[in-house]
Amino acid sequence: MTFSANFTLTTLPSSPSDTDQASLDLRAGVYNAGLLTILGDSLGGEASRPWQWLLGRDARALASTSFGDLFFWSGRMEAVYFLEVERGTTTFVDKEVSYVFNDFLNIPEIQDRVLHRTKATLVIERCGALAYGQCYIGVPLPSLGGSGDASTYQPGMLGAYLSLVAQEARRRLDASRTGSQSVR
Repeated sequence: MTFSANFTLTTLPSSPSDTDQASLDLRAGVYNAGLLTILGDSLGGEASRPWQWLLGRDARALASTSFGDLFFWSGRMEAVYFLEVERGTTTFVDKEVSYVFNDFLNIPEIQDRVLHRTKATLVIERCGALAYGQCYIGVPLPSLGGSGDASTYQPGMLGAYLSLVAQEARRRLDASRTGSQSVR
């Protein structure tokens, strides 16, 4: 199976300089109204920067889910990982980028459990399709006590969201290392 069997490009980046994702042989843009966004070089670099403290300086975001989680390439580990941003955790996916996009993401259970397809569909129906560079953000953030219910999400800028959540994840990690209490 191929990526295009289940994913349809619905929105291109507005900047012509961010239209290619050479390592994927896929066009950067929003797919399936926002279920997944393939990040071009510029947005991929921007998305990775706030997380360098966790992922390493060689990490490069390849794609984001509708809720801002990232698939990224680690040059040091020579593999694709999944970053669940609200939890600040990474999971190994595969050594082959093509497998991740042409096989892994086509598995219905992965679309349901990793991309949260059902919840994303509800939010897309309520809020409309995402623009390139956006994700749906829970208000308040689930990591800060929000319910995570589909009705609490609204479109926002991916870069700002990733920066905010990376700061909070780092603060939580530092607090757990020093044994200090988390303050909200």
